Amino acid sequence: MQVSEVPCEALGLHLYVLLPRTSDHLFNLGHDPSVTLLAAGWVLKGKARLLLPDTLNLELGLLHTAEEEGCVLGQVDPCRVHIRKEQGWGFVETIDLNPLG
Repeated sequence: MQVSEVPCEALGLHLYVLLPRTSDHLFNLGHDPSVTLLAAGWVLKGKARLLLPDTLNLELGLLHTAEEEGCVLGQVDPCRVHIRKEQGWGFVETIDLNPLG
């Protein structure tokens, strides 16, 4: 398991993340595309793939920041989102977007 804080941006139902080129995440995604992303109010489970930004026609602010240099763009296709309780443990809602597989 690896944990990192990375810049991200949502566009439609996809979440885009910047991963440093020297990150072990890149190696791990080559073997298993399953990811779990955490935020203060939710947990997202999905599948990630690496993209070549030059071949995309996306309006992402991520691609125009200083953080973008030395990074690889990843696209996360969400499968399930858990909405966390504001207080205590657990979830108040689980939303299945695509079957986990």
